[in-house]
Amino acid sequence: MEKQCLEAVMVCLSVFRNSCERGLDKESLSYVESQLESVSTGLVNIMLHFENGSEYGNDDEEEDDQQNWRN
Repeated sequence: MEKQCLEAVMVCLSVFRNSCERGLDKESLSYVESQLESVSTGLVNIMLHFENGSEYGNDDEEEDDQQNWRN
């Protein structure tokens, strides 16, 4: 999983670099940057999710949070 996340980050960085090299206008470059930021945030969340042992579907913490919210 970590390898897939790193590969996704590398693709995002490549897209960003290529966008910069093409000389996109400031608005387009800002859009690309915000999209990359969203992707990187998502990847960090995925990695944290897996580091917490949730890769096997044992997401008890999320169930506890939902149960606490209901009470």
